[in-house]
Formats: sequence, C-alpha cells, structure tokens
Amino acid sequence: MLTPKYNILLNGKYFDAIYPVDYYNDKKIFHDSGARQFFVIYQLAASRKHVIEIEDMKSGSKTVIPDEKFFRKWVEDYYPMYLNYLDNYN
Repeated sequence: MLTPKYNILLNGKYFDAIYPVDYYNDKKIFHDSGARQFFVIYQLAASRKHVIEIEDMKSGSKTVIPDEKFFRKWVEDYYPMYLNYLDNYN
C-alpha cells in the first residue's frame, strides 16, 4: 500500500492526502480522483477564506498556500499532469 507523500491541512486540521505521482498514473480511476482532488484544493485556495498548508510527510516541512497562483505553481512543479484540471474539472 502506498503511503501519502503530502498531507493537506485546512485551517490547521487534516483535510486530505496527496500520493506519489505513480499512484495517480496507475489507473484511470486514480487519475480522475486526483483531478477532482486538485480542483477542490485549487478552488479553496482561490477563495482565500482558509489557511491551506501542504505537509511533506518525509521531511515534516509545511508549505503555506496563500492563494491559487501559488498552488498552481506548486502543482506545476510536482504534479503537472493536473494543471489543466485546476480551473475546470471536466
């Protein structure tokens, strides 16, 4: 069983987990669930109503996501296959 690579914290509480890239590329259902997941996180970041952090499970470091532009850059760097799903989940 794969372990999450990142945890998403919303207002300081666990919200969701992001797995290594290979997990999402394994099967269509995993890719589709990842598209939904990244879309939701992006929309939350765009609302700027919540404190969103990405916690690296290996190092324990946390990255604060101040807005949707920052999250878009993070996705571009780590999960580029989901960039086209951030604005439109279809």
